[in-house]
Amino acid sequence: PHFRFGNTIQNDEWQTSQQSWEEISHWFANFKQKCIWQPFYYDGKCAEYLRQLGFTNVVHTNEDFFERVKDRQFMDTVDLIWDNP
Repeated sequence: PHFRFGNTIQNDEWQTSQQSWEEISHWFANFKQKCIWQPFYYDGKCAEYLRQLGFTNVVHTNEDFFERVKDRQFMDTVDLIWDNP
């Protein structure tokens, strides 16, 4: 099998492809102007994919999910947690 990322091993593909985001993005069209948090970073490409699809407010930083989710002020700004479909 062919894998896009050098650090990927067979049967352990957990980076969501651009094609996958494209195929499901219409289900989330109402969130294009809302705050979307993508908490699981990997290489940061997923935010790029969403921005290319017209999602303008994507938060995608390399932080510990379990620590960040404790930040109530931040969580109050998030309209959708969307990652790894």
